[in-house]
Amino acid sequence: MGMYALSVVPLIKLSEKAESQVCQVWYADDGTGVGKLTQLKGWWDTLASKGPNHGYYTNARKTVSRSTKRKPKPSLQIPASRFKLTAPHLMGA
Repeated sequence: MGMYALSVVPLIKLSEKAESQVCQVWYADDGTGVGKLTQLKGWWDTLASKGPNHGYYTNARKTVSRSTKRKPKPSLQIPASRFKLTAPHLMGA
């Protein structure tokens, strides 16, 4: 696991350059990004397009998008079926 975690560091650096406004936290191959939806879309697109070259494959079915809005809306032409979209009041936060 440790070697794999090190192997995705170049991908993390690429995604930082592509979307510098997204705050990222990684644990091995599990990444979390916080930012505006347009920035997160660019970050996701970078991970999805550049990731396979680094052995990293995004999985939208395991991805959860959380919004601070009471009624979050999928946008940016991301099919609603690809991500689980939720809001803090739905999570008990």
